[in-house]
Amino acid sequence: MNEKENLEGAACDCFLDSYNATHACKFYIVRHQDKPDFIVQDFESGESLGIEVTHLYFDGKEAKMVLGRQPHELHGVMTLDALIQKLNADLAEKVTRAARYEYVGKLVLLIRVASPIFDKQDFEMYADDICVPELNTFAEIWLLFYSQETKTYSDLMQIL
Repeated sequence: MNEKENLEGAACDCFLDSYNATHACKFYIVRHQDKPDFIVQDFESGESLGIEVTHLYFDGKEAKMVLGRQPHELHGVMTLDALIQKLNADLAEKVTRAARYEYVGKLVLLIRVASPIFDKQDFEMYADDICVPELNTFAEIWLLFYSQETKTYSDLMQIL
């Protein structure tokens, strides 16, 4: 597996742990593939979902810093407003791409917010500024945040 696949797998695992705990279900990964990234199934009901995973970074420099490629670099000014704008652009792009998927079934978009600065509470304050395109193939869209309480990616926010 390459780094991208490992990051996607870790994000999906964290999402399923939190999702299962809050929704009284037992989804598990059936397979890792492409378009969507994962097929998951509920152990009890047999329901299947396609999960597309992406990561939200402020920009390429932040991604390199978070991934340890520039550990001694300082980023500069990052604003939540600019990160929300980046999220909106990423949402539009993912919705456009997903429209071409050949997957038949319920499709979920999972966005791991990789920012070490902003958390779920910040995004909740700006929820009205998040623009989910009206016409899209995703049944649900979730943001996954790092939790200072659990010290893992476990905080979820549903935006669709």
